[in-house]
Amino acid sequence: MSKRDQGASLAEYMQKGYSPDAVRNNLREAVRLFKEGGYEVRDQQLVHAKTGEPYQVEFLADDPSFERVFLFLKPSLDRLGIGVTVRTVDDAQYENRLREWDFDVITTAWSETLSPGNEQRGYWGSQAASEPGSFNLIGIKSPAVDAMIEKVVFINRCAKVVKGGRRFSFAEIRSATKCFHPGRGTTPPALGQAARARSGLSERFRGPRGPAGRLARRC
Repeated sequence: MSKRDQGASLAEYMQKGYSPDAVRNNLREAVRLFKEGGYEVRDQQLVHAKTGEPYQVEFLADDPSFERVFLFLKPSLDRLGIGVTVRTVDDAQYENRLREWDFDVITTAWSETLSPGNEQRGYWGSQAASEPGSFNLIGIKSPAVDAMIEKVVFINRCAKVVKGGRRFSFAEIRSATKCFHPGRGTTPPALGQAARARSGLSERFRGPRGPAGRLARRC
């Protein structure tokens, strides 16, 4: 991208997403949502309208370098009257607090591949939300999300042209790879779904040739 294009993209971003007007509109919307939730501003502090309890948020980190990321958000939160605390703890304490969902805001990432599978249940599933130490750090419990996960896990992905023009389901390809021995370059007798896929995929598995072999190794 040329410098001219970079400048145009930055100008567009500033105009639409980070202009002073956009920031003010976001703050007004935040105030409106807090009012709907029963909060109001008193003496420049956001408190619960009935109990008077102040609204505070703690940013938790295990690396001091993330403090600058959190502090970038502090001025906007101050304008809303929200009390902000940035806390950095050691690795052991950080993991223990995550395991018990004892945090307000953290930074994290969920690794994904081109072939999402059962790990999605651990990331977003309702059952994982009640299991200490799971990757469902957000604590999502939603039947709609659970249904979407099942659709993703059992989606019928197909390889393109395999022996005889047959199209194999993604589940068959994954099962077949479990029976593959790269060092021997052969596919031993397989069971279940792998048995149906083995005859067509064995030639592909002899080396890193063709899309079917690459797809299967990625699973």
